Amino acid sequence: MIAEANAQDDFGIRWHGPSGVHQDSARLDLLMNVFGGRSGRLYRPLVEEKKLALEVQAYYESRRYGGSIAIEATPREGVDVAELEKAIGAIVEEVRKDGVNDRELEKARNQQLADLVRTLKTSQGITQQLGYFETIGTQQDFFAYVKTVETTTAADLKRLAEQWLKPAGRNILVIKRKGKK
Repeated sequence: MIAEANAQDDFGIRWHGPSGVHQDSARLDLLMNVFGGRSGRLYRPLVEEKKLALEVQAYYESRRYGGSIAIEATPREGVDVAELEKAIGAIVEEVRKDGVNDRELEKARNQQLADLVRTLKTSQGITQQLGYFETIGTQQDFFAYVKTVETTTAADLKRLAEQWLKPAGRNILVIKRKGKK
């Protein structure tokens, strides 16, 4: 879908994902962590090397009855979004085919656990985390989430990429600045 808005150009791919209490929820957070961030699979090739995007992010939004898996990028001025889409698609397909390496998994795990620990340093953070898990399931799901983050393997992430990041199951949104040709 292509839309116009009084905003900077934007590009996004979304896939339907499982609920927040699904057994793969924590693993999907780890997988998208592998794609996202400045040291993730997407940043260097898209932002630094090919200069297709100004920024890129990847994340999984979990909800009670389903979720959304997303990769978003802000294209550089003059970049053909079809080229950006092709480059992102190639990186996603590489992970679907070959999986992730142990270093990427360990980095994603450390980052995910560190984010959780930082959140739990305050009463407000504890309240937010437990409240979130109570809204989508129960507080026990929080402990299951942490255990899953700690025990996920590279093979688990490959399986998830194959299962959830299928080309046929994605939705693409391109937002172009209004009045731009």
